[in-house]
This record gives sequence, C-alpha cells and structure tokens, in this order.
Amino acid sequence: MVAVVAVFGLVLSPRLWMRLTAVAIPLLMLLGMLAVTPSALGQRIEKFDSTPQCVSEGSGEPMATVERESQRAFDSIENIGYFDGGGASGVGGCHRRFAISEDVDVLQHYRSALPEAGWEMVEDDGRHLRAQHDGLAFDVMPCPGGGVVWAGSDDDPAYGHGGAVQTSTEICPHEH
Repeated sequence: MVAVVAVFGLVLSPRLWMRLTAVAIPLLMLLGMLAVTPSALGQRIEKFDSTPQCVSEGSGEPMATVERESQRAFDSIENIGYFDGGGASGVGGCHRRFAISEDVDVLQHYRSALPEAGWEMVEDDGRHLRAQHDGLAFDVMPCPGGGVVWAGSDDDPAYGHGGAVQTSTEICPHEH
C-alpha cells in the first residue's frame, strides 16, 4: 500500500522534495522491517526449548518419578527441533511435540542419534521408531512440520512397541 502511494507521489509530484520523500518513506520502512525481523524471530524462538521438558513442579508420586525418568531419557539424546511444552505426561511416560523449520528427515536423525547415545533400536517401520536403554523406551513419530517424541518405561503397556504413538489421532493433531 505504501509502495503504491509512493509511486503515485513519485510520478505525479512536480516538486523534487516530494519525489524524494515518496522514495525515502518505503525504503525507510523496508530497512526498519529488515532490522526488526531477526530480533522478533529470536524472541519467538526463545520461548522454545531444544530439549523436551517433562518435569513439572508440584507433581506427586508416582508422576514425579516417571517425569524424572522420562527427562533423563530425553536429556541423553541429541534432540531435533524446538519443543514448546505441548504434550502430556502419564504414569507410563511423557510425550512432547516439536517443530522444525527446515525440511529434515526426523526418523533419520534419531536413527543415528539414539545408537550414538547407547540406545538399542528395537523397531523401525518407516513411520515411527522405538529404542530401548536401561529400562527406558524412546519413541519418535514425524508429523507435518515436526514430530512427537515419547520416553518412559520400556514395559509400559500403553505404549507397547509404539502402538499408541502410531494409532493416536491426538498425536499429530494437524494431520487430519
């Protein structure tokens, strides 16, 4: 809109100072936007963590123990993307959603990151993968624009070999 008005001012104005003003205003606005955008993006990204956070204040037992164990699993792995805290915790484990800004193969990242951290891959069907280590399990499933990670007890029947991660319509809410 400003550019359209500037072009009219540039073409229709007989005075030099008005023509210069018509050119200067859109240029100054563009420079201002270019100067402010990186700062705004940085503040938005600061709201997110690079590691899922499961431990919450005020959790009673057995939830507090489960949250600490899930957090230990997440902390042991090089995670991908930004975690906004979206997800849930239960007596069997904790899952968190993450977002990624570029086109990254989520499963391929975890296929290499999990074994590097000492995890044993126990399932990989191309849609999700599962690994186990020291009585803990880790599941990951890609979603549009990111994915979901889950960590918890390796014998949790609710997540038996990734079943709940694969079948839940709540896990990737934007995939309908």
